[in-house]
Amino acid sequence: NFFWTITNFKKPNGDPIPVRFYDGTESHQKHQLQAFQVLIEDKTRDVRFYETCTDETINGCHLLFIPEESIAVSKEEYYKKYLYGNQIYQMAFGHGLFDFISGGWGEKEEHGIRGSPLWNIDDFRKNVDYGVFFGHIHIATNYKNYIYYGGSLSRFCQGEEKDKGFLSI
Repeated sequence: NFFWTITNFKKPNGDPIPVRFYDGTESHQKHQLQAFQVLIEDKTRDVRFYETCTDETINGCHLLFIPEESIAVSKEEYYKKYLYGNQIYQMAFGHGLFDFISGGWGEKEEHGIRGSPLWNIDDFRKNVDYGVFFGHIHIATNYKNYIYYGGSLSRFCQGEEKDKGFLSI
């Protein structure tokens, strides 16, 4: 059964599927990902949860995971090891707001309140080859075939009448 295979985080042959969770907006998430702790502790699965920026190589791909964090210094200083140095990643996954977004969910002004960075495409161009995949915006968005927001799976509020879904990479 395909559904059971996916929800069990295992391939049909029983090998684990790498699954990664990372923190989103604190006011929305409210530590909900801790409900997955039982999956993380199960050594027969390859499930991890990231609360701070980290990188990992999975199946030969060097990946970057950027949870939404409130930072007290510049993003260039905080993420120096990952984005402003010599590391190269095939893809980056994260949660937060890019400067090309305007209106609706995630107004730029909210970032000054929470202290999370406002990203731009140049933060990633030097270090990420194939694409940047983020959560935060509830409507699926593609910016220059390089930055993608998956959107939300369901309609939690008005104004989200466009197609819903998720990104599968």
